[in-house]
Amino acid sequence: MAQAIAFHSGSPLLGSPLTYAVIPSAHGSNYTFHRTSLVVYAGLEGDADYTDFRFSTPVESSERVLFDVSSALRAVADRYEYEAEPTFPKRFPYVKFRLEAYDEWMVNGQETGQRDRRYYPSQDTYLYAFIGSFSDMERLTSQSSIGRDLAVWTRKPTSVTEIVHVGKSVVRPAYFMAGMGYVQSVNGGAPEVPTEGPLSKEYEISEEGLLTFNAGTDDEFSVYAISAPRNSYEIRFINSLGCMENIHVSAFADIGAKMSSEKFVLSRQETFKRFSRGLTIKQPAHEQWKLTSGPVDEAWARWYVYDFLQVRWAWIGINGNYIPCHIIPEDEVTVASKIKEGYLEVPFTVELDIEGSPII
Repeated sequence: MAQAIAFHSGSPLLGSPLTYAVIPSAHGSNYTFHRTSLVVYAGLEGDADYTDFRFSTPVESSERVLFDVSSALRAVADRYEYEAEPTFPKRFPYVKFRLEAYDEWMVNGQETGQRDRRYYPSQDTYLYAFIGSFSDMERLTSQSSIGRDLAVWTRKPTSVTEIVHVGKSVVRPAYFMAGMGYVQSVNGGAPEVPTEGPLSKEYEISEEGLLTFNAGTDDEFSVYAISAPRNSYEIRFINSLGCMENIHVSAFADIGAKMSSEKFVLSRQETFKRFSRGLTIKQPAHEQWKLTSGPVDEAWARWYVYDFLQVRWAWIGINGNYIPCHIIPEDEVTVASKIKEGYLEVPFTVELDIEGSPII
């Protein structure tokens, strides 16, 4: 049989490579070809069914091969739809999966078919990984190829206290320890089913000044609250670690809407006083709001560029409603200035994911 399946390298987050090693079966040398396949059975937490993905590669007998299963897990994770409220769900989901390896070879012109199956961790137990990914730099500077545990689910810098607006809320991921035990089998046994998971909490801002929440706990953080400027907005988004957080922006430029139209001639029976007419069909537009980060230091500018501007899921608060939107970066953004000292501003565009006006 396929002699073994073993965890090779990865992290609790499925957005980075998650690699398992398979040692194929050993047999005589009179074979025409030898192929080892790995099947990944994966589904979202709570799914009654799962999807199977097959990876295969030609091998030499007893030669260890590596399979990166993260693409299969991401395909399953992409089915999950986030909501703008951080309390729904009570935790962000994980992807459950198990592995099956088998060999195929041809000897003396006869194909053997699927042979020597091996399951990991077993035929009816699952491993778990969370939605999100480590950055290239975090992977590069990791002390080993086994990845690391994860406890803090935000990358917001602490070089300067975050500015927030009174009357709005702060959404922040809660402390949660996700260990490597979720994605590797310990001593050949299955990991325990997670009873907790990453989640985000909402904190109301009701007064000005420096505010500290959850003092003395692992969830402690501070913000500086100011009166909300006239043109201020809250943007909620799913960060690169798979959790919801938000920012408050007050630097507002302008609003634009690109209109498209198509002209054609309405043909009809003409008479002396009745004509065929030209018509124009207008396509409803998606408004584009040009905003900036406001003055930020280099650490925050890098966070805006490499974390916030990369998000896939986002909502902007307008008149008490959270409207789905897309964050569109400029073609080129300055993340640091070595010529002049001072603060930077990061411009970006918010394109609403609805047609027409958001206020009528």
